[in-house]
Amino acid sequence: MNHNEAKRIAKIDLILLKDMMIKCIDDYIIVNGSNEINLDKDLYWRISDESIFEVTKDPTNFEIGNLLEELNDLISQYLASRTMSSVSLQSLASILNWLSTK
Repeated sequence: MNHNEAKRIAKIDLILLKDMMIKCIDDYIIVNGSNEINLDKDLYWRISDESIFEVTKDPTNFEIGNLLEELNDLISQYLASRTMSSVSLQSLASILNWLSTK
């Protein structure tokens, strides 16, 4: 799929997205031979929601995110209620972004 084709996509199949994410993590576990990984980085730069997809302007409003804190919050929320929120998606995305560098 080239850039122009990607721009025409108006809908994202969330079930397919979920299946792809699970497949990526499953393959990562197989390749690395473990279902655990040490979190070797904690702090990271987070770009504000207003700036992250505005690529014609330099990003502003940088914040420092904390992977360990976000991971612990995600685990607590999931174990307490089995529900997740859009904030949970942002935290999960940050953790998956870190994992993609390993």
